[in-house]
Amino acid sequence: MAVALLALSIKGWLSDRSDDDARVKLVGQLRSWAGRAGGRGGRAADRLARDVARWQPRPGAWERELVALRRERKELPGGPVRSAAVNAYLAQLAGAEGLVARAREPGRARRRTLRFLASEQEALAHEARLSTVEERHILAALDSARAACYRESAPPRDYRMSA
Repeated sequence: MAVALLALSIKGWLSDRSDDDARVKLVGQLRSWAGRAGGRGGRAADRLARDVARWQPRPGAWERELVALRRERKELPGGPVRSAAVNAYLAQLAGAEGLVARAREPGRARRRTLRFLASEQEALAHEARLSTVEERHILAALDSARAACYRESAPPRDYRMSA
């Protein structure tokens, strides 16, 4: 049973590494295992817990994912699938704060992230396929992502569009 719960926590965190709650839960479970297992298994669980706790998002991967989501959304017709794609894009935008907050060099990460967000807004300005509602949500999320780059740390906001 405990192994199954640990596997679920690992799967949950790996499916969305920006989910800090899932990361904290996984680190706690690994540390618990390390304390109970002892020996090689305990050392391995402890090392894994440290690695997961220190994990930082990679700016390049975050940028590529955001661009891919924007391009994918652009090709979709209106409806629930497109709405889900916009929500995925908005959720990815909310990850900008984590890039800066967890960076070893926050000033450098802030500058890079802000430059990327500016280029993303420019790319969006050239798209004719945004509805008024989508545009409003996306621009608000871009503004908030830029502002979040200056905060020390705060919980990410939920920018999903309501149905």
